[in-house]
Amino acid sequence: MSASPAAPDPDLFLFEQRYKGDVLGITSDHVAPMFVAGRMIAIAASYVPDAKNPASRIFYKLADKLTAMHGAPKLRTKPDELISFNAILKLVPEDVRNHLTQLYSKVAEDPEVGRYVVMDLQIQIKSWVPLATWIAKDGSSVRLVMRAGDPGAYGLRPLKPAVIWARRDILE
Repeated sequence: MSASPAAPDPDLFLFEQRYKGDVLGITSDHVAPMFVAGRMIAIAASYVPDAKNPASRIFYKLADKLTAMHGAPKLRTKPDELISFNAILKLVPEDVRNHLTQLYSKVAEDPEVGRYVVMDLQIQIKSWVPLATWIAKDGSSVRLVMRAGDPGAYGLRPLKPAVIWARRDILE
């Protein structure tokens, strides 16, 4: 019996570069063009939320910009009618509840930011999975998604909105 040939080195076929910069008018912490066999197949950009710009606020800003550029998305999920902060608190463990109460009291001074904090909590409890997709006539796509990292303190996941532009022709 002969041994199977070794699998090709993926670095010969898949290559990703990483940059930082403004994408769609918002500072991105990670811009990654991706190449397969020397041909670019996609570009991804992700964004880091902060106290004044929660993840869902960035998601909505990006969705508005992409809609202005490409028209209405083919698919877009929306959160349920905003549920109250108190309703969300009933769904999380007590230690998380205490932490969230402290967090919310800080942002409650700005009702608009507070609204997005509640939406971020809806993402955390999985009552909303943010997603929007635009499909061009040539089959290429733009996807706006919400990435979630590993759970940190209090079991909450860091949320990062991301936009992915993908070419279709390279995959055919």
